[in-house]
Parts: sequence; C-alpha cells; structure tokens
Amino acid sequence: LKTVMFADDSNLLIRGKNINSVCTALNTELEQIDDFFKANKLKLNTKKTKLVCFRKKSQKLDENSVNIFLDGDRLDLSEEASFLGVTMDCHLLWDKHCIKVANTISRNNGIINRIKKRLPPTSLKILYSSLVLPHLQYGLAAWGGCSNQSKKRIINIQKRAIRTISKSYIISHTEPRMKQMGILRLDELYSQQCATLVHDIIKNRAPSALCNFVTLETESNARNLR
Repeated sequence: LKTVMFADDSNLLIRGKNINSVCTALNTELEQIDDFFKANKLKLNTKKTKLVCFRKKSQKLDENSVNIFLDGDRLDLSEEASFLGVTMDCHLLWDKHCIKVANTISRNNGIINRIKKRLPPTSLKILYSSLVLPHLQYGLAAWGGCSNQSKKRIINIQKRAIRTISKSYIISHTEPRMKQMGILRLDELYSQQCATLVHDIIKNRAPSALCNFVTLETESNARNLR
C-alpha cells in the first residue's frame, strides 16, 4: 500500500491489473493494519472509512465481487470520496466536485446579494474575495481541466456574482466589469494556478511527488535558436 496522510486524514492506495488480485492483496494489508491498531489500543471507525475503486468509465464493476474487510466488517464500495475538501469520484471526472463548488458559491453569492444595497462595490468585492473566490481557487489545478460542461454552472454563477458586486443589470456583460475590477475568470484562474505550479516544480518548491513526476528538458547543444 502507498499512503497519503495529512493530520488525521489517512488514505491508502493500491493498484493492480484485475479486481481479484487487488482485493486479495488489500485484505492482507488491512489485516496488518488492524493488528497495528489493536497493538496500539486504537480503533478505526469502519463506518467512516470509504472504499473507492478508480477505473475507466467504460469499465463495469460488479460490487458483489469486491469483498474488502476491516476488523471483521465489510467495507461498502463508494462512488466518491472527499480528500482534503476535494470530492473525487471513481472515474476522476470531477462532476460531483463541480456540483459541490457551484452549490457553495451560489449560496454565498445569495448572502452578498441580500446586503449589496447597503455596501459600496469596493466592500462587495472584498466579500467576493472572501466568500466566492477561495472556493474557485481551492484545488483548481487538479479539477480545473475537466470538461466545460462540468464547469458551466460554476462559470454562470461566477458571472452572477460579478453582476452582484458591481450592482449591474441581470443580463449585463461581465467581462468588461471583471477587467475593470481586476477579477479573473475561472479559466484564467486555472491557467494562473497551473503556471504557478509549473514554476514551483522548476524551482523545486513543489511537493516531491510532483517534482519527481515531471522531467525537465536540458539544453542538448549550445546553438543560439533565438
């Protein structure tokens, strides 16, 4: 098993060519984990433990064939799991995470909309930066490359929020207002985060897993190619 841990959030990863070999290996590993917990007088809540089988969308999976046990309890197979606030579905399509983000920023935009008559646009922009922007930026380098169909509702709600903080008419164009207020669109935020991540990888400031995943090209000759 490979482990990804952050504070009290632990994730165990295993991969294989077929589901039977994966289940056999995983059950063997979980027995050792269970022994470790019992030896250290710890208890893992199996009801809060989620089991996700990441696979291609075209690959069908019989749930009855996935029999994974932990401390005698059979773990139910889930279609999604939340990892540090990012919802990952079994096909890595990010649809469910986009729905979660859209619902959150829609609710927060409603809060701003209810008080917009009492505050000037400068104060409303601060509220946008506090209640909407962080949810757009969080983990965007991971999920921002999903299909436009998945992100369509998020884009529409962001435009609605721009009309709210600029006190514009409901069908007003948002692009000139965003430029005027110095606010980036979702696709621009995604490009910015990707560029920042690549810069951190080049400067070896990114996590080692990302730095090791990317191989930088070195100049093979000294010719000036302008």
